[in-house]
Amino acid sequence: LEGVESYEGFLRRDVKLDVKKLVPGEKRGALEKLPVSANVLGDTVPLEYEIEDGRGVARMVLKEGQARRLRERDLPDLDRPLRFAVRRGKKLVARSSTLDELHAALAELDTTRRRRKPYRRRRR
Repeated sequence: LEGVESYEGFLRRDVKLDVKKLVPGEKRGALEKLPVSANVLGDTVPLEYEIEDGRGVARMVLKEGQARRLRERDLPDLDRPLRFAVRRGKKLVARSSTLDELHAALAELDTTRRRRKPYRRRRR
């Protein structure tokens, strides 16, 4: 990035990273073997990898119905902590670090949804 003096200059700069120099072969091989999805309750769900507090974690991205049915026995066995994200359509509606937090967040979504329902007057 030498010589870049503005954001526009940064956007125009062609940045190339040599992965082979940055990540040793043994470590790179282990990372490339990480699964990109998991089979949960008969469905294939994507796994995303992130860095959290300096360590690698996997995030399982679920539809709301999948998340509600999910139990500990359904979780994949990974070499890193598993986190959860729930989507309704394209919108992310919940994130959690544990399965218990996930179910609590979904229960809170239910109460929020009930509170937002408009009041309808009865017709006589």
